This record gives sequence, C-alpha cells and structure tokens, in this order.
Amino acid sequence: MWKGPPDVRYAILKPNGIVQQCGRQRWLSWPHNGYLGRHPVFKRDPICDELIETVFDGECLQPDGPPRFWVVRITPYPSPTSHNQILSAIRQDLDALPSSPAAGIRRETRFETKEDALRFHQTMAKALRLQARERAKKKLPRKDQELITQLRTWCGRKWGRQSQVSQKLGVSPQAVCDWLAGRKNMTGHQALLLEDLLSKALKRDRPES
Repeated sequence: MWKGPPDVRYAILKPNGIVQQCGRQRWLSWPHNGYLGRHPVFKRDPICDELIETVFDGECLQPDGPPRFWVVRITPYPSPTSHNQILSAIRQDLDALPSSPAAGIRRETRFETKEDALRFHQTMAKALRLQARERAKKKLPRKDQELITQLRTWCGRKWGRQSQVSQKLGVSPQAVCDWLAGRKNMTGHQALLLEDLLSKALKRDRPES
C-alpha cells in the first residue's frame, strides 16, 4: 500500500484542542482531514470577493523544523449577483461549507500555533478590508464623487452641518462621517436626497446680488 511522501508529517486535532501527531493512515481516517470532511475552521471572514479562513489541516510538507499544521488561507468568495443567488446564499449555512484547497487558493500561509495563525488572520483581514475600501472609492460614480466633494465643502463652512445632513436623510451621524472619509458609499436613494438637500442649502447660502 502506498504510504505517501516519506517527509510529510501528519496530525489530528483532538476534541480537547490538543494537537496529536500521527501516521498517514490515522490522519486519513480522521473525519476532518479535508477529504472525508471539512477542516476545523477557527475563524472565517468573507471580505468582498475573498474569503479568509484560519484552519487546522494536520498536514505538514516540511520535513525539518517545528511542524506547521495551522493554515491561514485566502480563496475566492463570489458575491451573490442575482435574486436567486441571494436566496441561495441566505439558505446556506456558511459554517457547514467544506473548507478545502479545492476552492482555488489565492494565498496560503502556515504556522506552528493557532495563536500565531489567528494574529496573522487579523492582520490580513484588516489589509483586505482596506483594499476593498480603496477599490470602492475608485468605483464610486463621478456624480457621487461630486456630491461628496460638495458635502465636504458645505459641512466645513459651519459646525453642526453633518448632524443636519444625518437628520434630513434619516441616517446616523456615523454614516455621514463614513461617506466623507470614503469608508462607505451612499445608496442611490440617499444620493438623490443629498443632491436635493445640497441644492436647496447652496441656494440659501448664495449671497443676493
């Protein structure tokens, strides 16, 4: 019987969280080896079109040094684009989906301990969210960019105007701050309301000739 590459090291994760090194046959019989079932997932963050996971896969291809069984993996995560896809996504239990390399890995980094993996996961998730915000800024329609520029100028002329905007548009003050900082985008309806509000406000502020 083929025993696999001689330098590969294997381990299973016991129910109490202890890592137990083992042979290949024991690992293959472990229900969470990625073939019989999904790897144990300890943290999962879908961010736009990418999914970042911290998993224990129990397979280390490095023959020397401390074994690295903990993996932080980034894979594609397509967003629902149609009504049927949205309904399907709602019905699915994300935690029940298998975590497997077959999903198409964009990046994978291995660690000796769960703590190191989770720290790296947090760093990568923060970087991915920052990239997503930058992409959102570039995709912002020109009309919305002009509105945000007008809003920033108008609010900067007098204290308290951000609160006026949030009240008139029925959003939180934090939402207005997020628009101005480029962290979030307005909806189409909010953009129309803001355009009307600014048009009236600028007319009131215009000095009479």
